[in-house]
Amino acid sequence: MSAVGLEHATLVGSSSGSGVAVDYALAHPETVDRLVLVGPWISGFDASFGFIARSLKLAAMVKIGNLEGAVKDPYILTKSADAERSKVVAWLKANPGNLAAGMRERPLAVAKPRLGEIRAPTLVLVGEVDIKDVQDQAKALETLIPKARRVVVPASGHLMYVERPKTFAEIVRAFVEEEP
Repeated sequence: MSAVGLEHATLVGSSSGSGVAVDYALAHPETVDRLVLVGPWISGFDASFGFIARSLKLAAMVKIGNLEGAVKDPYILTKSADAERSKVVAWLKANPGNLAAGMRERPLAVAKPRLGEIRAPTLVLVGEVDIKDVQDQAKALETLIPKARRVVVPASGHLMYVERPKTFAEIVRAFVEEEP
């Protein structure tokens, strides 16, 4: 932020990017006006066996180049989101480095025990069909972050901003424009 001259901002993070946004808010609280955590995955939460098994299966599909199979995962997008699924596959083919970005991220510290320190108003968005681990984490964040509220986005999965871009934009815009 300092490189581009921003003194403060609203941070929006998706999936493990939510963890990056939370880590930044904990390290630099004076610079964060608001947080938007989308399908959040924050350091310090345990993954279920099912979540780990699913992640390994998706990683194996990606490794052999089966992106179409990987994005058919029922938690990423809803079953009827064929056009959006095609977009995601095209984006991943055009930007293969994005596939393993979350695997390379390592938090500086475990955020979960420090969530109560966050003072920025926080919006936690989760897709209606996102995996249970993410649903549970979204509920926990609503409780652990003092000024947090959770919104379940209907008829969407983990990539709600791809599947329901207008709804996503409206929810985020309304949150950002609220009086502090």
